Amino acid sequence: MKKENIIIHDCTSRNEIENLGSAATIEGLTLDSIPKYVELIEKLGGKFKQKGDEKLTVYVTSGLQMNKSFRLKGSNAYPDDTHIVSIKLEDFDYDTSFCINRLRFGIRWMDDILDNNRWHNRGK
Repeated sequence: MKKENIIIHDCTSRNEIENLGSAATIEGLTLDSIPKYVELIEKLGGKFKQKGDEKLTVYVTSGLQMNKSFRLKGSNAYPDDTHIVSIKLEDFDYDTSFCINRLRFGIRWMDDILDNNRWHNRGK
């Protein structure tokens, strides 16, 4: 997918982040590498639903926003300038092989990331 067919949406609230649900998410990308991430999803078997000139929305959350929204501290906090990049599952079709192969590249579901952060942050 061409860069001009991608819209980058900055998530700026806890609600926006939680509403990503099980979005396919990778941590630590540069903004310039987002088109490569989209290509990786396709290589792993994801079939984007956008047709023609329709644009794909990719959601970016900063480490600072994650820390602020979920009160992450210490070793559980992200560096402020980290980019957490998500694509909603409703925007592409996928099969079981995608679900398995994504793990080799560090692609996780956003709601799993949030659950893990909550668990590691408990009592802090």
